[in-house]
Amino acid sequence: MNELEIDLESIRNRYQDAFEKHGDSVKSLLWSNEEKGLLRYQSLTRFIPQTTSFSLLDYGCGFGGLETHLSKKFLQYQYCGVDIVEEFILANNMKLANRTTSPDIIIEYEQIKDHNQINKHYDYIAIAGVFNIFFDKSFSNKHQVEYVLSVLEKLWASTNIALSVNLMSDLVDYKLDDVFYSNPTEMYRLIAKKFSRRCVLDFSYLPFEYTITCYKDAELAENSASDYARLM
Repeated sequence: MNELEIDLESIRNRYQDAFEKHGDSVKSLLWSNEEKGLLRYQSLTRFIPQTTSFSLLDYGCGFGGLETHLSKKFLQYQYCGVDIVEEFILANNMKLANRTTSPDIIIEYEQIKDHNQINKHYDYIAIAGVFNIFFDKSFSNKHQVEYVLSVLEKLWASTNIALSVNLMSDLVDYKLDDVFYSNPTEMYRLIAKKFSRRCVLDFSYLPFEYTITCYKDAELAENSASDYARLM
């Protein structure tokens, strides 16, 4: 997999170059603005109940924007943010050192080489914007989809409750050459077939993006099943 390693290095370099220009900014994440980021975070976490403590892995955490969102919504959680870009992790740890948090909130950041270094289990895994650009310039959409599914398969093995991933839709007015666009219903079909029959497709928060949330428990809970039966 040497080609993949070169790939990730080029991706890392691209983000590092952006960081040199923009610093701690969503522009370093190759995002256009913070408002869209907030909508992504809301979609990724909309199904997490507020009544219990949970652990969450933010895969490709950037500057920890998802944790900021969690802190405004939840009182108890264990958050781990990982990224391949060293500068992002250093910036996050500097901010964390100057922050006072509740003892019910545990936060850690870690630099990783790739998804194969994820060995712990988490209740939830969230992935925002990681797959928006091609991992190799020679990749076709088919190659990118195969790679996305391989990463999700590894992360799925570390998921206790649900995994949520944000992707760019191919239902757009125009396309950029280096951006990976995928068909929402086709990706839903592939992910549901590979991982779980219990998935949710959210295409409601931005016109050209979508989130798929896949649950580890493929069976309906007893009360959910009875509610569903009443609707039939």
